[in-house]
Amino acid sequence: EVRPAGQARERALAAHRAGMRTLLVSPAESTLLEETLPDEVLAKLRLIPVETLEAAVRAALQPSRRKPTTAAA
Repeated sequence: EVRPAGQARERALAAHRAGMRTLLVSPAESTLLEETLPDEVLAKLRLIPVETLEAAVRAALQPSRRKPTTAAA
């Protein structure tokens, strides 16, 4: 079982400042973050609630859903 690690808001803001776009969090943290993070941060972060280590590994190994960037010609 994945449990809250504490200071979720601070960790999410730090991840956002570092340029991360996806966070794996416990379901309780996901709800807390959706309620407490600024909208502009939530718009740029993908929160993935996971309940087990297996679910976290599966989510971490999923291919990125962002579109590849193309070089300007």
